[in-house]
Amino acid sequence: MVNSVRQAASLQIHASSGDGLQIIERIGSQPALYSPETNFQYSNLGLTLAGEVVAATSGMPYDRYVRSNILQPLGLSSTTPEMPESERGRRLATGYTALDREGKREPRPFFTARGIGTFCPAMPM
Repeated sequence: MVNSVRQAASLQIHASSGDGLQIIERIGSQPALYSPETNFQYSNLGLTLAGEVVAATSGMPYDRYVRSNILQPLGLSSTTPEMPESERGRRLATGYTALDREGKREPRPFFTARGIGTFCPAMPM
């Protein structure tokens, strides 16, 4: 991870949000869970950093890069780099809380992790 941080810093990554800037500033002080190249560990933080590297090297925002260089050439017109809230309850599932004391569940607030996931709805059969 430290090598990734040094490489990212050399690319002059400029995070577009305050959270992104905090991630870049603090990531170098985080201890690695494992030695490099010894174990697989999924990492939202690692994918966020990878998105920042894509934006820095391409000179365009991550979502625009993904659309123009990956999704459009493949003809994936219903796939996007973000989860559109307008699709909640339609092509996106609605999350619910655990059962309350009355045995009811409440819808969870909409949440999107920008730059981390890709929305790809199921194709009709």
